[in-house]
Amino acid sequence: PDSALLHELRAYYLSRIGRLNDGITAAQRAIGLNPLSPTIRDAYISALAYAGRTGAAYKALEEAEAIWPGSTVLQQAR
Repeated sequence: PDSALLHELRAYYLSRIGRLNDGITAAQRAIGLNPLSPTIRDAYISALAYAGRTGAAYKALEEAEAIWPGSTVLQQAR
């Protein structure tokens, strides 16, 4: 329950089977457990984008880019 990596993986798999809102929730939990990881933030941004919440995804991406300017992971997410 306290592993950001496992919540990130859970978000990925939930999104892949169509449980998009559950995937977003799992990705948010991962961020809560490890807020300093751009990779985990990317999982959240991707979950939002796949769920069709593009406005929220762009906002989260801009916030992440302000924290980690020049991050390769975030450049790929964009």
